Amino acid sequence: MEAKKSGAGHRKYKLCRRILGNAVVEEDTYCRELKDGKPHGDGEINDAGEREGVGVLVFADGDMYEGQWRAGKPEGVGTFHYATGSKYVGQWVAGVQQGQGTYHFAVGDRYEGEYVAGLYEGQGTYHYATGSKYEGEYVAGLSEGQGTFHFANGEVAVSCFKGGAPVGEGAMWSAERATAWRVASGGVKGESISLEEAARIAERVGLPVPGA
Repeated sequence: MEAKKSGAGHRKYKLCRRILGNAVVEEDTYCRELKDGKPHGDGEINDAGEREGVGVLVFADGDMYEGQWRAGKPEGVGTFHYATGSKYVGQWVAGVQQGQGTYHFAVGDRYEGEYVAGLYEGQGTYHYATGSKYEGEYVAGLSEGQGTFHFANGEVAVSCFKGGAPVGEGAMWSAERATAWRVASGGVKGESISLEEAARIAERVGLPVPGA
């Protein structure tokens, strides 16, 4: 998290930060807060001189962390602003995302859910900027387990996932839930099936039939 970047990297990210209106510093700066876009006051430290308590670390490469610290690392609740415009808001343990958090991507996507060792793990929802979303289980940063995919056009599919892709048999419903299709491994939309058959597939997957 605190690795140094090359001078060229510094210049690139500092330009990005100026575009975003964030604070710009020549070297990593730990402070209490930002006022008028500039570091202000002293961040809290422990008797060993490590960051501990509450403070803001503004990186020369354009990133910034604000929140709680313990033994020199983010721990508790905090927000990490990336120079690219992305942002993570949530829980930390020993300097990595752990627990509940939300990651806002600069492109407009958003993940909200559980983290383990800095990766999506457990239950989470991934919102796409296009209007689609995935709700379900994650393992090591990828969708894995039971999941429901909501398409931007209103269609909904339930499947099991492995390594980020649908596996086995699933089912899909039209936006008004009046028509259903079988979904093959890989998420391929197949033949039309009855609503009763779609409900049986959902039961085998272990998920409820989507509501209207």
